[in-house]
Amino acid sequence: HEFLKRRAEGYGNIHFHGEINTDNRVDVYNNLDMIAVPSVWFENLPYVVSEAFAAGLPVMGSDIQGVSEMIDDNVNGILVEPGNAEAWSRAIVKIAENPEVLKKLSSGIPPLKLSIDASSEMSGVLESAQEEVRLRYSLY
Repeated sequence: HEFLKRRAEGYGNIHFHGEINTDNRVDVYNNLDMIAVPSVWFENLPYVVSEAFAAGLPVMGSDIQGVSEMIDDNVNGILVEPGNAEAWSRAIVKIAENPEVLKKLSSGIPPLKLSIDASSEMSGVLESAQEEVRLRYSLY
């Protein structure tokens, strides 16, 4: 974190805001251009990525299971080697020096799915799987 702060010195458009919590989340998100998720271990479904996309923010995230399944590299975010501070530094500088990239990434954020839509989608997947099992094993 301190390494990245030192590398970002001189770029007036890079700010480190500290912890985001339920009390300040909306205010913080309204003042961001992008969210960084520098995880170094597997995350099943990182909620912060969903929150960022819901807020219209692209995500710079670790190229690690869970995070990388939600981010389409160079479409709605940027994937960076986990644990590699130099790679993170280069990625941050790239964004700072090319602000038009943020517009491109923001436009690639997928539409927000409502719970009912996600539930319907999963029901369809389950029904297809059940039908496949019935046909494959001559059940019912």
